[in-house]
Amino acid sequence: MTAAGRFWRLSFRWSGTASRSEYWWATVHVGLLCGAASLPSALARRAERIRAQQRDAAGEDLVFNAAVGEAVTREQDELLRSDPAAVRRWKEARPRAVQLRDDLPNLLQILVGIPSLNLHVRRLRDAGYSARTMLWSIVPVAGPLLVMIRCSRRPAR
Repeated sequence: MTAAGRFWRLSFRWSGTASRSEYWWATVHVGLLCGAASLPSALARRAERIRAQQRDAAGEDLVFNAAVGEAVTREQDELLRSDPAAVRRWKEARPRAVQLRDDLPNLLQILVGIPSLNLHVRRLRDAGYSARTMLWSIVPVAGPLLVMIRCSRRPAR
């Protein structure tokens, strides 16, 4: 767990380098952390979708609305699809615990964003690339893959 500890300790230290093992262990750590944070919300949405299907099969006129993650009547579904403000009002009316459960993955991604960027920059520097290589991440699909491949390279020294 020293790599995960270094990930957090060196979150805002932009100088220096990161070894390949430090990079990969920290990446696994962040992936597991984000996955664990997403799990309650994903399971709740799945359960709600199953409940909507069961209630619909039982004769109730319900559908699963992905925007709010709940089973709603067809009339409510039409309103939610046509009015973006209605989706916001619907989400604000939910209990705080449900809002936190759904927002936790996003909050965690914001929390690990700068430390992850820092780790990538330090790893790229160790592999002999400029920090500007991170700009390739902006390119959809191929960019992050290119950065990951470059982070996988042996140290330049």
